[in-house]
Amino acid sequence: MTTAAGSPPPAASVIVAAYHSSAFLGACLEALQHQSFRDFEIILVNSSQDAETGEIASRYEDVVFIQSPHRLLPHAARNEGAAHARGDFLVFTDADCRPQSDWLRELMNAHRAGHHLVCGAIDVLHPSISGATWQLVKYAPYQMGLPSRPVPVAATGNCSLSRKAWRTAGPFDGSILCGDAVISWRATEAGMPPYFHAPAVVFDQDDGFHWRMLAQRFERGREFGRERALHGRWSQVRLLTAVFAVPLAVTTVLARTAMLCVQARRVGRFAATLPLQIPAVTAWCAGEAAGCWQLLRGR
Repeated sequence: MTTAAGSPPPAASVIVAAYHSSAFLGACLEALQHQSFRDFEIILVNSSQDAETGEIASRYEDVVFIQSPHRLLPHAARNEGAAHARGDFLVFTDADCRPQSDWLRELMNAHRAGHHLVCGAIDVLHPSISGATWQLVKYAPYQMGLPSRPVPVAATGNCSLSRKAWRTAGPFDGSILCGDAVISWRATEAGMPPYFHAPAVVFDQDDGFHWRMLAQRFERGREFGRERALHGRWSQVRLLTAVFAVPLAVTTVLARTAMLCVQARRVGRFAATLPLQIPAVTAWCAGEAAGCWQLLRGR
């Protein structure tokens, strides 16, 4: 890896955002040490005020460690890392993700094929019912087993941008949690749509679904619904339709997830997790409707 001061810039800069991530960070950094592609640097941005994250980072001489003096939302932390990056490609993953050994090589292969914004598969490390539910609720379009193809949004748990894409569509909006969706929409408008490259795989180490996450899904859905409507300049009629279409939206999302699971040959996983998917998807869709309602009321 290229990290020494005064050394030539690396091909890629891997930017990892951390916040109280000590339980997962070691496995993430260890996986990065064993990448088959070697021309990259690691930039870790930590915004939790703990000693553990810095201590873990100090075990790896090739990690550029940035400690924020205050709490940063994930995309603000990624922007901070990008400001220090020297690579031609900005690669993003999360501290709770564990990349496969050929992850970076596959992302670079997709860039060499002409794609400026690339995302890869995000699967669950522990395929319990809880973990599989959370993976489908958050990352159904990015399952292992799906074909490589254009997608509407590149999820920042596993994505890479060329410098051209970053200059054109970036940086992330650091004040919101759906900044990856916004940057994907901007890139698409600039003729650089996100491309899902299936062989580039990371595993989410988090332990999955909890009932308290329903409130989180509602809030994330509200923010996403608001940002999508603002970006698309939705009319009042379309906003009002979205407010009253929650049952249809839930059915549509679940049907889309089912079709993706059929493609990925994971019908059993879909069926086993459906009872937990329904409340999680309902919370998200209700949140989207709430975001549209806020816009209708001028808030």
